[in-house]
Amino acid sequence: MIKNKALPGKIPPYALFFVLYISRVIVSLTNIQSVSVGKVNTRLLLSIVLGMVLTVVLSLPAYFCTKTDNLLQRNKFISLLYVVYYVYFCGVNICRFSYFAASRMSVTKPVIFFVVLITIAVAYCSSLGIEAVGRFGFFCGLIVVAVVATVLVLNIHSFHAINFFPLGDSAQNTVLMNALIFCSNSNEPVILLALGKRTNGDIARPYFGSVIASFFSVLLLIAWSIGVMGSGATMQAYPVFTLFQLASIGSFSRLDIVHVAFWILALLVKASVLVLSAADCIGSGAKKSVILSFVCGAIAVGIVQFLGTDITEIARWVSIVGFVIFALVLPSVFLFIDRRKKRETL
Repeated sequence: MIKNKALPGKIPPYALFFVLYISRVIVSLTNIQSVSVGKVNTRLLLSIVLGMVLTVVLSLPAYFCTKTDNLLQRNKFISLLYVVYYVYFCGVNICRFSYFAASRMSVTKPVIFFVVLITIAVAYCSSLGIEAVGRFGFFCGLIVVAVVATVLVLNIHSFHAINFFPLGDSAQNTVLMNALIFCSNSNEPVILLALGKRTNGDIARPYFGSVIASFFSVLLLIAWSIGVMGSGATMQAYPVFTLFQLASIGSFSRLDIVHVAFWILALLVKASVLVLSAADCIGSGAKKSVILSFVCGAIAVGIVQFLGTDITEIARWVSIVGFVIFALVLPSVFLFIDRRKKRETL
């Protein structure tokens, strides 16, 4: 018997796993300073573990909500709110990479230049549909796993356990705050509301497996950053990027180009998924995906022009509020309403 037979407009469970894995990894590995407070030290590792537990537990309302009717299309007003959520975070992700590209890849090009390039690429990818993005996500996921394993192995000779001590400044305990930020920066529960109905098979194992695997990957890379650079990791705007720069294979050094390459691929996957999730709220279609992609680009341009680097602090609080509303409160309310209706019909 053939399981999970390919169906139009749907992706297999393994594609869901890699898409969500990439979605989580790209935020923490490339923008760890933007999604945390305090120093990069041993306490941050504890925050990552606690953040993983919180994400798993707080994802349950969204997960159970995928078992009912499509939440994203039940109410027009609620659907539009989810559209705003998806396009906002898509714009933020585009903006984050554009700032990195302008400061590390080509200092002669303005941030807006990279915003435009990425927006066009996302518009093209999202216009291909969820099936193509799922296959692309599977391919990119394998690359990301291989790259993470490679950079760990190549830096192991510079790893020193003594760098984990002292454990951190006890006067400024940021473990819980960082755990909340890590959890709230997880768009995956909200993305699951859109992709759950688009998955041809079981979603429990790929979803929760992706959360655990992605947090574990983040844990390893941050641990390696601390073990290799010690307190110097805090001074780096992109500590994982620096970790790639320190890696070498014989005479071939500075593997930062590999980091940039998989960041670009991962960004295209995540941004395309966010755009397709937004399009699903208002009726999917290639034209709507393209239009929403340019809306995301416009948001990124607006952030660059009017907020600049202030978006770092603003995004932290917006992500916490957004997670509570869209991943926890709304799914819980709809689950409560559904159960009440079922009881009344009995």
